[in-house]
Amino acid sequence: MSAEPDLDFIGLPPGTPNNSVELRRLYLVKVGSDVAIAASNTRREGKMRKLTRSLSATLILLLSGPLFAQWIEYPNVEEGFLVNFPGEPNAEEIEWVSEYGATIPARRYSVDSARGNYSVTVVDYRFISRGDEAQSIRAARVAHCPEGAETCLGGAGMGTGIGYWRVDMQGSMVYGAWQIMQRDAEVDYFTWNFTDLVEGLQITLTNPDQSRTYASLYLHDDRLYILEATTPEGVRGAELFQQSLGFLDPEGIRIRYERYYHNSAPRPERACRDPNANIFCPIYSGFSDP
Repeated sequence: MSAEPDLDFIGLPPGTPNNSVELRRLYLVKVGSDVAIAASNTRREGKMRKLTRSLSATLILLLSGPLFAQWIEYPNVEEGFLVNFPGEPNAEEIEWVSEYGATIPARRYSVDSARGNYSVTVVDYRFISRGDEAQSIRAARVAHCPEGAETCLGGAGMGTGIGYWRVDMQGSMVYGAWQIMQRDAEVDYFTWNFTDLVEGLQITLTNPDQSRTYASLYLHDDRLYILEATTPEGVRGAELFQQSLGFLDPEGIRIRYERYYHNSAPRPERACRDPNANIFCPIYSGFSDP
């Protein structure tokens, strides 16, 4: 049985293009540097040959081991995201009941494996934010409002929307995080976060059986993305799952913004991107302050 590589040293900086290839490269650089240090202290040619053979054997073991053999990059252009899964996910249609009582269509993509349970849930708030159907839904929700009530008027001058639909959508990350934190589990960590400059939230839980749950929530293009990875005690992989998330445009090109993306604010410009690859341009070097 092959040994699992130690991933504790891998801390990908925010915005790094993360995928299984990148993770593999980082690990090989770490292994290579360790061997190089050992080699610099070994002057005999025979020992150098042994180190070279040892490195080659280590790389073969890593590249064929279960960690790298099972993970795949899963792009979903229709839903606007890509992520690394430990296998091909199953898809199911579900319904999401929002904070303000709207029933919103959603899809859940999940993989259950020996390494744990991994899922991405996409809640399509465009159902209440755009188009003729959204107008009809809003009208139905306030059909029985008392005449002149703020809910019916949509908070005139405040932009809350008829039936508070804008508040419902914009607060969906916090509402989703609150639902997760109501579980029978200990909340270890809760923080603001971002991926490719899209803001979000992260939560870490310890469950009664000592398994760990890593959850992330992002609101992008009026869609709520909820990532969850629950792994048995001592099993790694959830961090890779969280860090691999990216957002795709309708052409399947990964999106990265020049400034933080906030769903209710004007959309920032996209950073330079490589038209020949499904990644943003690696030459992008930072913000351009006004």
